[in-house]
Amino acid sequence: MGLPASGTWTIQPGNYSGTGTTTTLSGLTAGTYNFTVSVGGTCTSPASADVVVAAVPGAPTTPVVGTITQPTCATATGSVQFSGLPASGTWTINPGNHSGTGTTTTITGLTANTYNFTVTLAGCTSAPTDNVVINTAPETPTTPVVGTITQPSCEVATGSVQLSGLPSTGTWTIQPGNHTGTGTNTTISGLTAATYNFTVSNGICTSDPTTNVVITGGPGTTATPIVGTITQPGCATATGNVQLSGLPSIGTWTIQPGNHTGTGTSTTITGLTANTYNFTVTPEGECTSAATGNVVINAQPATPTTPTVGTITQPTCAIPTGSVQFSGLPSSGTWTINPGNYSGTGTTTTITGLAGNTYNFTVSNGSCTSAPTTNVIIDAAPAVTATPAVGTITQPTCTTATGSVQLNGLPASGTWTINPGSHTGTGTTTTITGLAANTYNFTVTIAGECTSAATVNVVINAQPETPVKPIVGTITQPTCAIPTGSVQLSGLPSTGTWTIQPGNYSGTGTTTTITGLAVNTYNFTVTNGSCISQPSVDVVIDAAPAAPATPTVGTIVQPTCEAPTGGSVQLSGLPSSGTWIVNPGNHSGTGTTTTITGLSAGTYNFTVTLAGCTSSPAGNAVLNAPLCNGQFIPGKIQAESYDAHQGGMYATSTSDAGGGQQVIGITNGSWMDYNVVVTQSGIYKVGFRVATPQLHTQFLIKMDGGVSRHDQHSKYR
Repeated sequence: MGLPASGTWTIQPGNYSGTGTTTTLSGLTAGTYNFTVSVGGTCTSPASADVVVAAVPGAPTTPVVGTITQPTCATATGSVQFSGLPASGTWTINPGNHSGTGTTTTITGLTANTYNFTVTLAGCTSAPTDNVVINTAPETPTTPVVGTITQPSCEVATGSVQLSGLPSTGTWTIQPGNHTGTGTNTTISGLTAATYNFTVSNGICTSDPTTNVVITGGPGTTATPIVGTITQPGCATATGNVQLSGLPSIGTWTIQPGNHTGTGTSTTITGLTANTYNFTVTPEGECTSAATGNVVINAQPATPTTPTVGTITQPTCAIPTGSVQFSGLPSSGTWTINPGNYSGTGTTTTITGLAGNTYNFTVSNGSCTSAPTTNVIIDAAPAVTATPAVGTITQPTCTTATGSVQLNGLPASGTWTINPGSHTGTGTTTTITGLAANTYNFTVTIAGECTSAATVNVVINAQPETPVKPIVGTITQPTCAIPTGSVQLSGLPSTGTWTIQPGNYSGTGTTTTITGLAVNTYNFTVTNGSCISQPSVDVVIDAAPAAPATPTVGTIVQPTCEAPTGGSVQLSGLPSSGTWIVNPGNHSGTGTTTTITGLSAGTYNFTVTLAGCTSSPAGNAVLNAPLCNGQFIPGKIQAESYDAHQGGMYATSTSDAGGGQQVIGITNGSWMDYNVVVTQSGIYKVGFRVATPQLHTQFLIKMDGGVSRHDQHSKYR
């Protein structure tokens, strides 16, 4: 309303055109509008107040189907749980026109059907749920009908009952007892004494229980007798017996087989022939027990006949025990003869090893024993002479070819014979001589008795072999080089180790050489460890020749620079006779003195040889080398101009007036050597300076190998 009364107007937004003072705008979507109007495209009115168009209301979501509870044997209808219902407002669920609030609910009382539920809120209805299927309620069987009840008896220890009115279809289960089956009737058996109320189930529902089914206790059950000691038939008793216990404690009972009656809890059944028995017991007014285990009665064992005594053999010297032959022994099985516990088989045997005595033998077949035999008399064995006791054994020696042995413990009376050797004699001891190498075992025999046992081994060794005397071969006399002599010996023992005397020389083999023999006459023997040979022929060793006396060194002439081999040495004390040779140099001559010339610088130790013998060397004869080069004096010698040195010294510049070099690095044990040549003889003044921290420094002046001046300093200088 309030639109222009004349002309055509236009309303914005929406570009709606029209005439008249009122209009209705349709098709507005949800939102807030402020409308204006204009006429003829000229002026536009101010905007209207807010025009709010609300959104279209939404339909509720489909309920969520939860747990479906089916009808049961006790409840005929089902139910379903829903969730996801509108959280606000009152909703209505169909079918059923169920109203409520909240997001969950349970719809109950649902009969068998298929349901699709919707929920409605504020006029809007949700889409329907999936199928909610409620099944038909299961059928409950009727109570079974109790028929004939059969009570326990002696033959059947349990009762039974007939039931009818059971489900006509499917498999049913009857409780108690979990009996399953099909059909409308059955018989429940194996019922012990009790009161039962049976129900039947078709696998889903269970009927109400039956009326009481009472099963009474049957007649008393008798316990099986307990088998005790079984006594078998014996050699003297033809029947066996058995002890039974656990019998009824009251009343009279009957035991079968045998129809034995009695009272009390135990009894012994006697007179049982060979058989297998199973016993039962029946008390008056009760049932017969179960049978016992097997009671086996064996056949009576057979008793052997008395053995028949045959040939009796008496003891002898060779066999000190007797024997007896038996016949009539059991023909089957193993028998035992006593005394002696001899076992065997067959109808005959011979018992040996019987000492002197009177015997009565029986035979047993393992069960029964025969009556004893008549007397079997075994005489005492003849006496056996005691074995001789072996005493001292004397072996063959180097001089005696046979051995001997003493025997003791011989018979004290009568004449005895000892073998081997057939030695006769009297008395308790003797010595058997002339025994060749062998092993002997002696026995002794005396009239009326048996030969003794043999002695222990008497071993006579072979006579030891005596070596032949050594054969003397080459004799080597002492010399100047070897002051002792030697001799070759042969014909020595070819086996084993021998020893030669004098000298106690040991060795092996048939030849040897004895050395180191001083002047003497020798006769050698050889022993093989047992026997000693005869002595050899004389072996004469002469005295060793004497060596010349050591030469005496006299005047020594030194070599010079002009004559470097012009040295010489005078020697005296030479051998007064014969031609001698002086070495080194192989100088030969005669007489007690000589001069060895043409000697160059060196140290000589002269010996003299006469007739192959050489003296001890003379003392050192020293010929010095002449100094034919060096620094000339008078003059000045620089410290760094040494000809030889030892140590780590070296030259450096000096700060002394005049300059030059000095030698430093001189340590303990260092030295420097300067060769000088004196051109003119005379008296010289030598000046020198040694500056070193070492103590005990020395300055030596040597001339022709000798020290002519020696300065030693013990402090800095």
